[in-house]
Amino acid sequence: MKNNKVNTDLLHQPITVLDIGLEVQNLLRRAGIISVKEVIELGQFGVTNIKNVGEKRANELFSAISDYLEIPIEQLQQYVISGLLPNTQIKSDISNEIKALPISELGIHSNRILNSLERAEIATIDDLLPELETNFKNISGLGKTGKGIIIDHLESFLSLSRIETPSAHTSQLKRLLASKTPVITIEPNSQPNLVTLILPFTEAIMDIYSDKRGFKYVKYYYGLHGKEPYTLQDIGDAEGITRERVRQINAKTLQRIRETLLGQKALKEWFVPNSLVEEANELLHLLQTEGDFVPFKQILHILEHRYQVRIAPQQYNLVKFLLVIFEFKELPQNVVGYHGSKLDTWQTNKKIKLGEIWPALKAVYRTLQIAVLPISLFEIKIQVNRKRKKKIDGDYIVYAIKICPDIERLSNDLYQISFDKLTSVANQAYRVLHVEEEPMHFRDILREINHQLAITGSENTENQRNLTNQLGDDNRFSPIGKSGRWTLSEWDHVATQTIIELMEEFFHRHKSRASAEEIHEYVITKRPHVPKTSIITYLHEKDQFIRVSHTEYELAAWGAKPYKSNRNKRNNAQNDLVVATRELFSNQADQKMLQSELVTILNTKTGISKSTITAWLRRTPLIRLEALPTKKRRNIAVFIDDVDSPIIPNKPHKTLMQIVQEEVIQYLKEQPRHMATVANTAIHVMKKTNCKKHTFYNYLDRIENVSKETQGNTLYCFLKNQEDLTTEQTLQFTQISTIRDKKLREDVERAVALLNIKTVDVGLFQLGKIFENELKALLQKAQAVNAFQVTRNDLSGLANMIDCVSRENITQKKHLLTFLRQERNERAHENIPEREEREKLMQGAPFLAGSYIDHIIVFHEKRSSFGSAKK
Repeated sequence: MKNNKVNTDLLHQPITVLDIGLEVQNLLRRAGIISVKEVIELGQFGVTNIKNVGEKRANELFSAISDYLEIPIEQLQQYVISGLLPNTQIKSDISNEIKALPISELGIHSNRILNSLERAEIATIDDLLPELETNFKNISGLGKTGKGIIIDHLESFLSLSRIETPSAHTSQLKRLLASKTPVITIEPNSQPNLVTLILPFTEAIMDIYSDKRGFKYVKYYYGLHGKEPYTLQDIGDAEGITRERVRQINAKTLQRIRETLLGQKALKEWFVPNSLVEEANELLHLLQTEGDFVPFKQILHILEHRYQVRIAPQQYNLVKFLLVIFEFKELPQNVVGYHGSKLDTWQTNKKIKLGEIWPALKAVYRTLQIAVLPISLFEIKIQVNRKRKKKIDGDYIVYAIKICPDIERLSNDLYQISFDKLTSVANQAYRVLHVEEEPMHFRDILREINHQLAITGSENTENQRNLTNQLGDDNRFSPIGKSGRWTLSEWDHVATQTIIELMEEFFHRHKSRASAEEIHEYVITKRPHVPKTSIITYLHEKDQFIRVSHTEYELAAWGAKPYKSNRNKRNNAQNDLVVATRELFSNQADQKMLQSELVTILNTKTGISKSTITAWLRRTPLIRLEALPTKKRRNIAVFIDDVDSPIIPNKPHKTLMQIVQEEVIQYLKEQPRHMATVANTAIHVMKKTNCKKHTFYNYLDRIENVSKETQGNTLYCFLKNQEDLTTEQTLQFTQISTIRDKKLREDVERAVALLNIKTVDVGLFQLGKIFENELKALLQKAQAVNAFQVTRNDLSGLANMIDCVSRENITQKKHLLTFLRQERNERAHENIPEREEREKLMQGAPFLAGSYIDHIIVFHEKRSSFGSAKK
């Protein structure tokens, strides 16, 4: 046997270091054995004499000691006998350094106990040790609970310091501690996980208090049974007691758990492991340092980071129960008058008055909703308190911002409401435009709005009609012409005129004719996304502009004569190209040249655009295009002399507008009374001409002898002339004979007599003048006899007179009166029409003249009725 002594540091370790069961440890503690050395000194025979420790448990115990000390079992007793195992203590006394340590080193958190020790003038551990012999009789205000807490902390401190008390004090400590059992077992050198331990710890505490009912109530109320929590009323109904009694029992249970877990109260025969108490107090302090209000998600993140485990949703109720034990308060998810998302936050500071937070929460939420854009905390405080008699404290405004889940904090201390909580799609569009800082098409705005809604988790989506309606009704937005793009009215640097208005502005600025390219360059400085094709289309189709040369345009109001070009005759252009091509190749031996060179020559000779020439070269049989071997993107034009390409005779070319208008007139002639619904007409014409819907409606408004009228809720279109008239036919109107006034009848007959191909414009003008005079005479008579209200403004013009009679329900066809007024103005202000124009007027004369005469009769009879009433 080696004559080596055993490491004495191992002998004085507590029995908890041995690999033995908790029940054996408790039996040894009750017998006053707390260290490994005391077990060995007692020997295997002595251990078997301890109550409830038989031979089997004794063998397991010494086997665990053998493994711990790394020596055979049979040599343990021999070591003691031979003196190799010292039976003396490491230190006969506590060192002066340890004695001088202050009481605070024991880790006692109870202010009541610390105050009692201070009153007894016990400041150090050396002052406390003598009190063990008298069982703390000299210290007032402790009680059993206080004494137990002091003993537990002193035992833990001496055990951690690997020191022993003097023999005089050791017996007393053993006597006080030997019978205590841990409430719950904690793995050595490991951090306790309070989330998983809180339920077994609660059950163990309530077993110690023999209060199974209290454990059952908190288990059901806080959802610790793995299901949805029950209410106090549910539990009371099930147990046959009131909900108030259930609340009282729960409060008492929570108090017991809180006091034991945080080390504020000691148990008579049990103790809470010091590592668990320390972990609970550290976690409590950590959560309190996070702020007065902590979101539940943030609490979960702290716990997961601390314990390095993921907390499953099934464990959320355990976490909430732990927070209740810490005396944290869960805020109500719904608050009256608050329309934001549900609150999911816990209050860690009991001193804050929740009653003052709710007004702040509602005010801050509404303020940010109205603001739409991010604002600073200082601005929030101003807006919240601006119109309040009772001001809200700034700290409570900060609390409200922190607990509201719908408030987002941006950089540099700015706050905004969540996108999905904005009150309207117009507000959402307003924020989108501010973020993008440039005008956007309404489709792009809609796409971004729905994208932001999806990011926030909202299931709602916005539609195009709702967006465009709100954009049009909200004066914060301005449309950029008719492009579909929108800007903010506050952006002065963005032009909102239509393309036509910008084109007119260009001409007014330059005061001279210009090409489409020059106009386009100016327009895109104001509207960058306008294509050149739109400029060209408006120059050709809008009456405001006129073409004055091959490539130049100016305002029609300037009075220039329109340029008449042969380019609108395709056959002429094709014939010119055929002749020019034959002449070119007949004068040179080489019958081929580069396509680009040929296009340039033909453009110079004919004046036809290069794009037209290039398109013609691809389809004419006179030229064959071959790719260059070295440069495949360039072609050679080869002249084919033996091909007979005849000169195509000129044929009138019809534009799409002419085709559509002819088809509309033909369709209406086939209908009863030459009338059809606009919808049916559109279907028929679009099918025949393959034109777009918007094109049809645009061209329909331009047909001179087709008018539109609404009957009920249906829009009809009809031919103004109900029958085909020969150019020399005289019109007859039988209703003239019903006119009683001789002079008026003669005036109408004289005007109708002029409705022929030569003087139809004069006849219509005179009927229009009679129409206006009768209408004015009617209103003057009504004003004189006070038949209805007629103001001076009502008599100031034909348009105002029509508004007046329509207002007084003298006629129900205001649209027809407006049409007659427009025709009358055209006859009064236009130049003398050519024969072709007079033929068109003659076709519409039956409808126009008949309408004039009908209204002249109505106005005259109404005026006569006023005169009779006066008499």
